[in-house]
Amino acid sequence: MAANRKLSVQDVQFIRLTREFLSTRDLAANFGVSVQTINDVVAGRTWRHVELPSFPPRSLAEAKQEGREVIQKALNMLLKIRADCIERRIPEPPSLDQAVKLIRFCETRAGAGDTKH
Repeated sequence: MAANRKLSVQDVQFIRLTREFLSTRDLAANFGVSVQTINDVVAGRTWRHVELPSFPPRSLAEAKQEGREVIQKALNMLLKIRADCIERRIPEPPSLDQAVKLIRFCETRAGAGDTKH
């Protein structure tokens, strides 16, 4: 896919956080960029200056909110990808197990500073 869309810092952080859970092709389609652009972001050939957000950023409340936003964005993207796969009759859309792994990963990162259980 030839693409003209530019990524934001938040897009780059999201791509790097979810690269283990979503395919390069799915990420490229979601962000309207080429697969090569995603590969460059993941490998650090581009956007070198962008670091992953620290968890928790300033307070536990902010960390939880940031975690919720990442989880919501990931779920929305997964649902869109699944719907596209079903519509195109692709036999193996991303599984719900992948979504659960992503949610647990995000929750773990968002709650890293949480000492209360």
